[in-house]
Amino acid sequence: MLRSNRPERIPVIAGFILSVAFLRPAFGASIAESNQITNLPMFGAAATTCTATLQFKPVRARQQHAYIIVKGPDGKVIELRAGPAKGGPSGTVPGQISPSAGDQPTGNPFNCAAINEWGAIITYIGPHGPLGTDVTGSTIYSPDGNVATPTATVPLNKGAQADICKLANCMMTVLQAAGRSCKAYMNGSVRIRNSNTAISMSLSACGVDDPRPTSISAPGWGEVWE
Repeated sequence: MLRSNRPERIPVIAGFILSVAFLRPAFGASIAESNQITNLPMFGAAATTCTATLQFKPVRARQQHAYIIVKGPDGKVIELRAGPAKGGPSGTVPGQISPSAGDQPTGNPFNCAAINEWGAIITYIGPHGPLGTDVTGSTIYSPDGNVATPTATVPLNKGAQADICKLANCMMTVLQAAGRSCKAYMNGSVRIRNSNTAISMSLSACGVDDPRPTSISAPGWGEVWE
């Protein structure tokens, strides 16, 4: 790509020169921009020394939201999780990030239709922890990247895969398919299909025996996806 040798014009407003850095601040990626669900960060065949844990964080009244943390051989940490596309009418549900009734920060990578007040189940696979800062200087975290003390942390075994790296690849593939299916988030009396359903399905599909501690109440865990 050719670049012009012409000097860049620096805008002037009311006699003040505005710096380019001020006009175009680099705050880091948003949650939606960090979501790699459409372009999975798969581990190569040579990677065999990953570790993975199933973690839970509280939602409300002793109910828990499940997510998976994978650490690769290079030390990079990947978060696997799911949640509703929208904030719903009221209350808090597993996978919800913002209490707002509007669109959730994970975006809508598969352009799923808003089937109900919670929208479709949006899966997130991407960096875990701090992602950058917003315009106010506040830290932007991945959806489950700011949990000081998880309710439970369960080390995962390789299941039916050759090693944990292959397990991670398998779970990411399952979660991508789940997100692409655009299934409605259901939190009503008829049935439950939520973030816990997606995570438990990814583990089961990849040959991991149910790792959820019996003391953990996670609505939607083990429910049918279809």
